[in-house]
Parts: sequence; structure tokens; C-alpha cells
Amino acid sequence: MPTAKAYKNYAFCTKSVNGGWTNFGSWSECTKTCGTGTQSRNRTCTNPAPQYGGANCAGDAEESRDCNTQPCPIDGGWSSFGSYSECSKACGKGLQTKTRTCTNPAPKYGGADCTGNAEERKYCNYQSCWNAVKRGVSITHDLETSSFYLKTNSRVGSNQVAKVYFLDSAGRDAGGIVFAFTKPPQYHVRLCDGPGRTNYPTAFPSKNGKVWKITMTRSGSNTWLEVLCNKERILNLRVSSSTCKFSSWKGVWSRSVSKIKFPSDDSASDFYSTNDPY
Repeated sequence: MPTAKAYKNYAFCTKSVNGGWTNFGSWSECTKTCGTGTQSRNRTCTNPAPQYGGANCAGDAEESRDCNTQPCPIDGGWSSFGSYSECSKACGKGLQTKTRTCTNPAPKYGGADCTGNAEERKYCNYQSCWNAVKRGVSITHDLETSSFYLKTNSRVGSNQVAKVYFLDSAGRDAGGIVFAFTKPPQYHVRLCDGPGRTNYPTAFPSKNGKVWKITMTRSGSNTWLEVLCNKERILNLRVSSSTCKFSSWKGVWSRSVSKIKFPSDDSASDFYSTNDPY
């Protein structure tokens, strides 16, 4: 039977066992759902475990990698509202708007658009566009820059007359237009038709309440006079030697119109406006 000393010598002769890695386990869940997270997996030095003075496993027990590297969605955000725009009308209830943009930040990578309205509105300039006609008083208005508006309530057959005289900055005659509510209605172009005045038949809208829009435009040596009544054109005349019989028409109609006047014998003009009332 072996002695104790023999057993001891046998133990010293046992072969050492170096450690060996197991396979890596599964990857852990990513630490982030987007924008680059990390995930890891582990292995153990148990295949086999080191014994009898054998070497530990070389290398790392854990490895990691990037995951979900796609950018995260960015939801849109509104910028601040800008200033209100100018009122859309000088009178008669206009609108002002202010806007904002979905750029603070802009939506990206599938992010949601901004909710709500990009524009806000409010009413402005509630005051009426219409002013009561004062006969014999000049009204400052550049007819070659913007149209002039007149309101009448005379009926056709009343024989009332609306007279709109044009003046230059010095108060000199610069033309004009006259509407006669005769039956049938007539008009004449002031200081164009001749000293004796010629009336021309025309058609007015049947409604008593009428809004007249008078516009003068110049193109080269040509002067055009356009008149709309309740938005219907009733006159579009080129003031020229072929249409005017008054010998001094050219000197009169070449003057820049900067004033409007209703003479004392005007019997039909009720209100006027230097701004678009529509």
C-alpha cells in the first residue's frame, strides 16, 4: 500500500489546467432607442476554469458595440410670431396678419410637424371710408396715383346732376366728369366737349344707390378716363383731339390732377372717398 509520502508526491505531479473562455452570451438591450447607444455581451473563463496553477483566460470578459445609430426624431417647434402687417385697407375694416414658422426647430428624421396655426389675423381701421360731400371745398387727391370714389343715391329720371371737377395744385381746371340722372342718363366730359357742352347717353345700373370709381391714367401723350358704376364700366375714354371739341382741351387735360372739387350746383353727390371702400 502506498505511503503518505507517495500520495504527496502524486499531488505534485498533477498537470495544471489553463482557463478557457465560454462562448459570448447574447447582446444586451441597446441603452438608447436612437442617437447611438451601446450594448454588451459577456463570457466567462469557465471552459474550463483554470486549475492547479493553470493560466487565467487572456482577453476581455466583456465586449461592447454601438447600436441604434440612426438620428432621433426631432419634433418641430414654432418660431415667435413676427410683427403684424400693415392693414389691408385704409378704412372700412381691413385685416392685419402676423406669421410664424415651424423652424424652431424644423422637424427632422420623422419628427412631428408643429400643431396650431402659422398665421394670426385681426381686424383694423374700422372707420368708414366715406366722407360727406362739401360743395365748393377742394379735396386733396392725386387722381393719377389712385382712383377717386363717389356715392350717390339719385334715381334715373330725377334730373339731378353729379359734378366732379379736377384741379391742379394751383387750383386751375384740369378736366372733370359730369353725370346727369336724366332719362335716359347722360354724361359729359368737362372742358373737352366744348363750351356748349355735349351730353352723351349712357347706361347706369338700375339700383338707386351707386358707387362710382373714377380713374385717370396716362400713357405717353395719351390720357385715359375710366368710370365704373357699381363695378360696371360705363366709360373708358381716351381724351384726345378726336374726342374733344373744346379748343383748349390739351392745355387743361395735360395738368396733373391733385385736387377734386364738387361745385355748388352739384345736386347728386352725397359722399366721397379717397380710399378703396370695397
